[in-house]
Amino acid sequence: MEEKEPVFSFRVGILCLVILYLSVLTILVVTNCDVRHFCAVGGAIGIICCITTLAHALLEPSARSHPDPLILWKTLTDLLIAIRFIWHPAMITYDSSEDCRFASSVLQFLGLASQGWVLCVAVDLWKTLSNPFLSYRKWVRYYHMLCWGAAFISALIMLFNDNAYGMFMAPPPPNDLSNQWCWFRTIDSEDFWHLQKFTWLLFYIPTMMILTTSVGVVMFVAWKLRKGLQTTFAWRLRVISINAVNIATSAVFWFTCTILYLFYYRTSNANCKRALMFIVSSFGFTDLLVWIAVNQFRSFGSDLDMAPGANYSLQDEFTQALTYGVRVVLRQPQPSPLTKQRVEVPLSRMHFVSLGSLWRQFLSPGKMRRTPEPPQESEEVQSQGVQFYAFAPAEFHRVRVASGMSPDQFLVEFQDPIEPKLTDGGASGAFFCYSNTRKFILKSISEQEALLWTKPACRTMSKTRAFMYANHIEAHSQTYLTKVYGVFSLKIYGTVFYSMLMNNVGYTERNIEIHEKYDLKGSSLNRTAHNPVPNQDVFCRHCGEKYAYSRKPNVPCSGIVRFHEPLLVFKDNDLKYKIRVEDPVSFIEQLDADTEFLSLEFNTMDYSLLVLVHKEEVVVERKSDWGGCLVAQAMQGPACYYIGIIDILQEWTLQKRLERFVKIILYQQDPVGISAQEPTAYRKRFLEKMRVYTNYSVEPDPAGRKMSVVSPSENIESLHSYFQAVEMKPKTSESTEERLASS
Repeated sequence: MEEKEPVFSFRVGILCLVILYLSVLTILVVTNCDVRHFCAVGGAIGIICCITTLAHALLEPSARSHPDPLILWKTLTDLLIAIRFIWHPAMITYDSSEDCRFASSVLQFLGLASQGWVLCVAVDLWKTLSNPFLSYRKWVRYYHMLCWGAAFISALIMLFNDNAYGMFMAPPPPNDLSNQWCWFRTIDSEDFWHLQKFTWLLFYIPTMMILTTSVGVVMFVAWKLRKGLQTTFAWRLRVISINAVNIATSAVFWFTCTILYLFYYRTSNANCKRALMFIVSSFGFTDLLVWIAVNQFRSFGSDLDMAPGANYSLQDEFTQALTYGVRVVLRQPQPSPLTKQRVEVPLSRMHFVSLGSLWRQFLSPGKMRRTPEPPQESEEVQSQGVQFYAFAPAEFHRVRVASGMSPDQFLVEFQDPIEPKLTDGGASGAFFCYSNTRKFILKSISEQEALLWTKPACRTMSKTRAFMYANHIEAHSQTYLTKVYGVFSLKIYGTVFYSMLMNNVGYTERNIEIHEKYDLKGSSLNRTAHNPVPNQDVFCRHCGEKYAYSRKPNVPCSGIVRFHEPLLVFKDNDLKYKIRVEDPVSFIEQLDADTEFLSLEFNTMDYSLLVLVHKEEVVVERKSDWGGCLVAQAMQGPACYYIGIIDILQEWTLQKRLERFVKIILYQQDPVGISAQEPTAYRKRFLEKMRVYTNYSVEPDPAGRKMSVVSPSENIESLHSYFQAVEMKPKTSESTEERLASS
């Protein structure tokens, strides 16, 4: 049953607010108030609208979803503008140039920052379209740097340049400085285009560029989102709607200001100046309109989260195309010998988003409380805007064969579309996807890392690195290197994503719980794990349950007598015990061979040893020679390790060289302890630390003890011997009488 449009609908509310706003402006004009009253009343309206918007965001948690935080930053900026316009006529002494200098710089800073946030909203929604795995936490820092940085630089120029600031909208009436306001100094000229250059350089040109860029982004987004899967229709329609409303309000605002400004210079009508100052001081009114419109669009798409990294519908579209391409590549019995092979990816049921549907949505959103249905017209499209490539398919086919992986195994694992999981990686938006049984991982990589596989090997220049990697896997069946089964690229919505298919180090058929994770590089600086943020969802290291983290462990585990503790990725400085493997000689020898390959053929460094620890609890039995001690009921310790060398694609680039230079020269850090080292030195330090971590020694142990892993199936005596401290014979020392006798 279709929902009825409420009596007080969205468009009626917007219309009432606009009528009320224009009524106040008309009353001020009719009563012939001076400029100070226009500024005060406009500033008061701006303050009320901004506070209303901020209060709604604080009281309603659902109103703080993306992109509302960016709109709130603009609202906060406009609130300061309104306060400035109320403070200006009350506190400024017009015969004081210093007061006017400061007031002009403040208005320039806030005005340009406000327009910067308009651009950031448009750019952010465009980035959301381009990359559904984007890290918003990283990009919001760039938005702050752009808005506040550009505004601060322009304010400094005005603050320290006597020709930039002054009375705005000259010529003033004789001896009537109260009808002026401090901003840019304008000259007495009838030609609008020959105003002072600072007015153009610091505000007009940046504002026009921001509005032009924002309109271009809206048009680009509307063109890009006109087609897509049916499941992404509601999301795509809302992206266009939010962008259109955000840009339209700013465009209408500045178009109105420009018309009033030009009309004043042609007619010298004082009411144009007063109306302009009223509109500028009440800019917060537009924020309220945008806020109402954006949150109204959420009412018929409440399940849509617009935050980068949470666009699940667009991620589904991406993973469907990625899964299909991977299945096609892995199914081929005879892969292509080319270094880059294209795969056709059909996307069925592409739908068109017309401008008419967008316009109808904006005019009557009350009738669209539920998720809007896509248009009936649809067409079958073969690879429409979607391109999938596989890098070095023949070489990675050899790796799959050497690892004993048949095509059927991969087809079963990727029978259903994979589910992406986001990491908190770089600003580009790192993600990884598990296969159905979590046996394989598809991890995002950079373009440089994808192309690295097709480059010539460093030592064997006649062969590619993918070819030499396949040779190494075939020659070392027990290698600890990450098993890479394929490298792919997918272009969708104009953005290229690179991914790498590899094995999951911690995968077991019995689904054994992992209690500790270590990422070991051999370096010491900044190699300590930090606790997560309070209330962040994490997994317990003891029972594996998901819980909200708190600084005090007060949530008990289920099934065992322990409290929840987060499963962190520990680092070198957190390792407090030895990794006692069953055959340390073979272990170190294989690490030696693997790191030699990375150093000589790939010229890579910054790799690490991922160690996943599974612990077991066993009951302790009293022994006769223990005496009268209290015997523990049970003891817990590492039972088995899952080990692999990860992050093997970081080359010794100029960036890494500069990183090492800055840390050593500027920060005076230990050259041995920092992670950035050239591949040979990195490998040497890595192996030395691994020998220390495993208590490995080339010379045989004089006591004849053997280090081993205690498996769950072994008896209590084996586990007890594993936990016993190393008993060292006391050093022989001469007694006092013997020393005296010898002397």
